[in-house]
Amino acid sequence: MRGVPLKALILAGGYGTRLRPLSCRKPKLLFPILGKPILKWSIEVLSEMGVSEVILALNYLADILVREMGESHHGVSIRYMVEEYPLGTGGPIREAAGILGGEDVFIAMNGDIVFDRGIGDVLKVHGEGGAVATIALHEVEDTSRFGVALVDQDGWVRGFVEKPKPGTVGSRLINAGFYALSREIFKYIPSSGKVSTEREVFPVLAREGKLRSFNYRGYWSDIGEVGDFIRVNRRFLEALPGDGISIDEEASMGEGVRVKPPVKVCRGVRVEDDAILGPYTIIGEGSRIGRGSKISGSILFKGCRIGERAVIDGSVLGDGVSIGVEAKLMSGTVLGEGVSIMDGVRIVGGTSICPYKEIREDISTPRNVM
Repeated sequence: MRGVPLKALILAGGYGTRLRPLSCRKPKLLFPILGKPILKWSIEVLSEMGVSEVILALNYLADILVREMGESHHGVSIRYMVEEYPLGTGGPIREAAGILGGEDVFIAMNGDIVFDRGIGDVLKVHGEGGAVATIALHEVEDTSRFGVALVDQDGWVRGFVEKPKPGTVGSRLINAGFYALSREIFKYIPSSGKVSTEREVFPVLAREGKLRSFNYRGYWSDIGEVGDFIRVNRRFLEALPGDGISIDEEASMGEGVRVKPPVKVCRGVRVEDDAILGPYTIIGEGSRIGRGSKISGSILFKGCRIGERAVIDGSVLGDGVSIGVEAKLMSGTVLGEGVSIMDGVRIVGGTSICPYKEIREDISTPRNVM
């Protein structure tokens, strides 16, 4: 997209509190979409835009993320910047000045968004000149979860309204969390402490007429809540080619297994005889699915163990979850890493269970098990 290599700063330090219990032991940027971490999807798209190096600004569970991502992915080199304490969205840009300051233009983005390569056209708009920052905006129906940008007829951002009720302002364009920035941005970021780009930097640029907008119409979602994570995975499942069934070559399928699309089965999975998978089901890497079990509308992270004749409906299971023989999970169940459900136990929908809990008795009323 550009003739010179680009660098991108990815903000990856959030706690993911609204994604608990899944995020208690796993950084949200490692949450899987079709079995692949969100961050790897993002870096692959950035690579197509011409990005050659990403800098990850980390805080919460930084060691886990570094161990998973290594020094490069998809031809893009990875550097890490670990915050001693949270610096907001602007602080990491300031702290990365030594790495990014030599670039005329660089990308900064929230790590918990999913997008396609069309968002990279923010660079073309920024290149038209006059802006210190160009912000990708995306139109949504429900503005109540987001900050809405007010844009003039020439594409300049003139202000923001924080989380307005739908229909109360004349815009539905939200901050998509993806920016093209010129090196002049460092002059607008306070020299120390935690900084919110959205509240402390962009409003100043808007008043000075130096904040440009790019109306991005491609696919976009943030991963702020478990429901968002489920919806994104469903969208990717619906986009599977052919018959909507993707089974990695390293997966093993037993006799009499029935698969109802869309379904993704990741590498190293073993599905035993007469199991039923799908629709809208993802089986994470290295999982084992017992004989005669039924899994539908569910997302399993890595290394799950599902006992014989278990039933899992509309649930999300974190890494290493174990489900006993003839156990049943009803729609809306969310299990954190390493949870064990014993044989024959029934879990009612709407139940969340924190990591490494062992459940020996039925849960018949929705609740959070801490």
